[in-house]
Amino acid sequence: MKKSMYLLLALLPVFLFFGCPEAPPELSGDALIVSFDFDGITGEAVIDLENRTVTITTIPMDLSGIEPEISVSEGASLGEIPAFEDGVPADIIVTAEDGTVEEWTVTINVQRGISFLLDGTRVVLTAGLSGEYIGRAMSLSRAIGAGEPGCCYFDGYIDGFALNDVYDLDSEPLVEEAVTIYADGESPDTYNDANCIVQYCLDLEPDGTYEIDINSNTAGTATVILNNSPAVGEDLYGSFSVADTLNLVDDSDVSISDGYFKLLRVDDESYPFPDYFLGGGMPVAD
Repeated sequence: MKKSMYLLLALLPVFLFFGCPEAPPELSGDALIVSFDFDGITGEAVIDLENRTVTITTIPMDLSGIEPEISVSEGASLGEIPAFEDGVPADIIVTAEDGTVEEWTVTINVQRGISFLLDGTRVVLTAGLSGEYIGRAMSLSRAIGAGEPGCCYFDGYIDGFALNDVYDLDSEPLVEEAVTIYADGESPDTYNDANCIVQYCLDLEPDGTYEIDINSNTAGTATVILNNSPAVGEDLYGSFSVADTLNLVDDSDVSISDGYFKLLRVDDESYPFPDYFLGGGMPVAD
């Protein structure tokens, strides 16, 4: 008995020095998406923590090659990133530190419009027309009076356009910034010939001249790729680039690359978009 007491007394300083073993830290059960971004692309993400959803609105862009940057709760891990399609919900699995699994639904909505790099600087145009201009483009203005960028199938060609701001045809505005795309054919394909035109203009003056006028009307200069064949009321998706072309105002060398468009097919057999916006029919202020 005495020996046991002596042994306990002898070990007491050891227990006091080292103390009792600590309980392991509690693992977190958080499996949240806290941020969702695209590298180099402007987008607006709305994260709903209660319903486990993420909704993103982006500029006109091709979603097939995106690499999103997704941040999750500390200690959590992210599952496989799915392929994204415009407006189609996709599921992403987030696993918490303690093994809790949460399924998140991510939806990416691409804005209608046209975007491209002009000598390395991103240009984004996401507006159209409103109102009704009674004139050469009367049927066109009736069809696209909601301010949306659009396209029209005309004599076997596709005419598409986008502006920097919504213009009311009733007020006869000046065009400050516009881009049009003109492609031969109505089916998904690649076009690279004299009939494939991309034109970008900035600051239309009352005399019909522009500060910038880039027109790829030289054979083989522009390439336009159509991704689908939409019906009227559906969206046309595609991409384009322009190489070895000039600013017709000052003869400077320019290039257009990484171009992408999402345009509502608003009407058929209307007045061609390029002529209408860039010299053929748009009202010009006195």
